Formats: sequence, structure tokens, C-alpha cells
Amino acid sequence: MKKIIIITAVLICSDVYSTGLGVRGAFTRNCFIGSEYIASGRSCESYSDDVYSVYWNPAGLISIYNKKNLTADEIRKKADKGEIEDISEDDIRKMDDNSRKGFLQLGFTASSIDIDRRSLFAASAFKFFNGVMAVGAYAINSPDIETRDESGNLTGKTSYTATVASISYAFESKLANFGFTFKGLSENIDGDVYYGAAGDVGAQFYILPILKIGVVAQDLGLFMYGGSIEGDKYDFGSPLIRGGLSFSNASRTVILSASTVRRLESDSFAFNMGFSYYMDSVSFMTGLADKCLTAGAVISISGKYEFSYAFSVDPVDLGYNNSVSLSAVF
Repeated sequence: MKKIIIITAVLICSDVYSTGLGVRGAFTRNCFIGSEYIASGRSCESYSDDVYSVYWNPAGLISIYNKKNLTADEIRKKADKGEIEDISEDDIRKMDDNSRKGFLQLGFTASSIDIDRRSLFAASAFKFFNGVMAVGAYAINSPDIETRDESGNLTGKTSYTATVASISYAFESKLANFGFTFKGLSENIDGDVYYGAAGDVGAQFYILPILKIGVVAQDLGLFMYGGSIEGDKYDFGSPLIRGGLSFSNASRTVILSASTVRRLESDSFAFNMGFSYYMDSVSFMTGLADKCLTAGAVISISGKYEFSYAFSVDPVDLGYNNSVSLSAVF
């Protein structure tokens, strides 16, 4: 019985979406990656456009090296001169894309999460053939978890550690950006180790220059294998579907976003929404992630380096989470 109590406690601490469901690999569901997107209510599936898209929507990785022929200023100048034939549909579709362009981008996020948890994320994304490839790693740790017997008596303490190693690839077509991720998983629960794998696929659609839609299927084919106490066995998980849209003004200084999260092992949904205001050096964002407040800011230096901070209320017990991210484009 001690074993069951440990697993239940860890799953509740790891992911509110999986509370009480006994879902193996639940730590992949509510990751703390990219402070900018945490602060905007976790509603960024449609517009994520940097290395943190590894988690939010792998399709967004292509924006790091977007093959845009004309800048927004060039398009406007040609339009003013009546040179419409020199402007392609693809130029118009992406004319106000404010993605951080470059050959290589690095990203790092560290989080202090309520209920005595902490997490780390690091990734790099780079041009690869006609698309963008990214490799990343995420880890979450919960030390000093109390263990109890069937009567509820304290029997000691244990710890929980989970890791994800991933490789992603994104490419673009005339109608949308597409991306996929393969990830290896591991969980260590009181010395009981599980290993597994899963995949993510995502797409971002340009409906209008001011409207984008994003769809992501996470944890496809999720399975975990291991367990030394009850004997080796397989545990299978269910996919998670995320979908959202975002509206922006012509210069993309303001973004309004909304998304929904559906876990297929239950009938419940989570709803997120966000507001982001971008300026050259300092940007601000806020939102609601499953009815819980989020807020944060981004400081940009020379358009190549970014430091961001996110505050979020933890949906498990309304405690406080704090995340910081650093990224660089070369």
C-alpha cells in the first residue's frame, strides 16, 4: 500500500490535469517551459515561435529560421509604389511575423514550483535542411515526499524525479507550419524506475495576417516500462489534445490568445487565455491558465538575448510558482 500512496502523491504534485487518474507519465502534461508562454496563460499553441516551441507546439520552431523574402517595410513600400506583382501571397501572410530569426537559438528555463518541486529545461534549435531541428531536455524533481501506511501513519520520506529527452523537427508549407517531436521518458519513484517513449505532432495555420490557429497532439503512443517492486510491466497513457487561436494587431505588438486542453482519459477540459504586449526592449503578458492567474515580463537586449520571468498560481493548492528563462539567437 505504501507504493500506491507514493505514486498518487507524485501524480497530484506533477500535474493537476491528471489528479486522481493514475496516469503514468503525467509529468509531461503541465511542463514549466518558456516563462513568456507560462505568463501568457499557457495559451500559446497558435503563436509560439522560438526554441520553447519544443513543448508548446513543435510547428513553431520553423519561425526561428523563416524563409521570408520581404520585410514588412519592404512590402509596404512596394504597395505604396503600386508594385503589387512583386509581392507574393506568402510575403503577405507573414509580413508581420515578429519571430526571433537566426541560425541557432538556445533556451533555458528554471522553475520553483509549489508543493516543493523544481524543474529545469534546456534546448537548442538550429536550421536543418529546409526546416528546423531542436534537441531538448526537461527534468522535474520532488524531494522529501512523505510516505504513509494504510492507517495514514507517517512512515518516512522519499523523492520523485522525472526526465524527458526530445528531438523535434519543423517545416513549412504554403498553408501552415508543421512539426513533430519524439521523446524518451523516465520516472524514478522511490527507487522504482520506469522508462518509456511518446511523440507529439503540431501545426500552426495562418488564417489571416492577424489570425493564427494552432493544434497539438501530445503523448501519442505513450508507454512506460519498468517497476521493480511489483514486477516489470507496461503502462500505457492517453494523448493530450491542445488547440488554440490568437489575434494580433498589424504590427504584432498586441496578441490576444485562447486555448483549450483535452485529456482523452477523461471528459474534462482546461481553458486558457492570455494577453501579451510586445515592445522593443520590455514586454508584458498576463493570463488565466485553467482559472489561475499568470503574469510576467520579457527583457530583450539587442534583439538577440532575452530574459523572462513568469509568476503563476498553482492550480493544485493555489500556491505560487516562479519561472525564469534565458534565450539567445545567433
